[in-house]
Amino acid sequence: MKTKQYTILVLAVCLFSLLPNQAQAFYNPQAGHWLNRDPSEEGGGADVYGFVGNSPVNLVDLLGKYQLDIHFYATYVMAMQNGMSDQAAYETAYYAQYPDQNSTFDAIPAGINLVEDRLFFRKRAEAQFDLDIQRIIHSLHGGNADQVKAWKECIGKMVHTEPNGWRRGFLIHTLGDSFSHVKDDGSAYKTPEGHLWESTNPDVPQLRPGVLTDYLTSLNQALGGQASQAQITDMARNLSQSPSQEILQQTGRQVGKGFLTNPDAARYLQAQQYAQSQGYSHNYNPYSPFTKPPFDSALHDPTQPEVEKLIEDMKAKCGCTIGIK
Repeated sequence: MKTKQYTILVLAVCLFSLLPNQAQAFYNPQAGHWLNRDPSEEGGGADVYGFVGNSPVNLVDLLGKYQLDIHFYATYVMAMQNGMSDQAAYETAYYAQYPDQNSTFDAIPAGINLVEDRLFFRKRAEAQFDLDIQRIIHSLHGGNADQVKAWKECIGKMVHTEPNGWRRGFLIHTLGDSFSHVKDDGSAYKTPEGHLWESTNPDVPQLRPGVLTDYLTSLNQALGGQASQAQITDMARNLSQSPSQEILQQTGRQVGKGFLTNPDAARYLQAQQYAQSQGYSHNYNPYSPFTKPPFDSALHDPTQPEVEKLIEDMKAKCGCTIGIK
């Protein structure tokens, strides 16, 4: 029994050593509140010491902060502004979000698999695919500032030349992550932990509106460059502003004599309403607070072999920019 307990202890220590700076917030039970401010500040609601609306049983904050869905709604609006039909813009946005919706292509399950590989010294046939999902599809390649710049430019050119379809959507996802998954010094986050344990969340537009503007400018060029600078500025402003009190009220709920806000849902609703003001009328909504929503059955579900082929094409054209063959 002692041997088993010792083994578990060693594995736990190894896990935390692989994932540095794991503590995002510390709780003081005597004072009855968290000691750390929410990294998203007032963007997460008026209470900057709150945590998932004081409802940790019902809600989770996996990365320590909240996020806004830039991949889906921003892609739709930008595609429309570049002359795509409504259906083509919707499908492009759908597939730009798809890698985060399908666990086979999501960075988090891939990262967990890779960490477990290290912990348990296991060899898996799928390990290379998980590594490529993180490094290529989600731009967690760990390159320096010059490599990041070259990677962005190369992926942008691939988006520009790729016909509309699921491959183009995946490439747009990679392009978006090539901006958001970059540190302040210009270098990229790396596999397997990505930005999971960083003190600021690169996926929150409210924290880095300048990065969002740069990404939207790049996406516009990749899709044809038809959106004006004024349209880009307006989109960045709408997608990076904190949720209004009206939306916070809509997405919150009454609990006893108090009221719990859900800033996560509020941001998504605000983004959805902005997209609707720009013409979005589809029923599909990529946000669900507890489970990932069902896929659009009318659209093709990319298979793993198809995605592997896309990854090989991306490596062949752009891998040299980040030292990957």
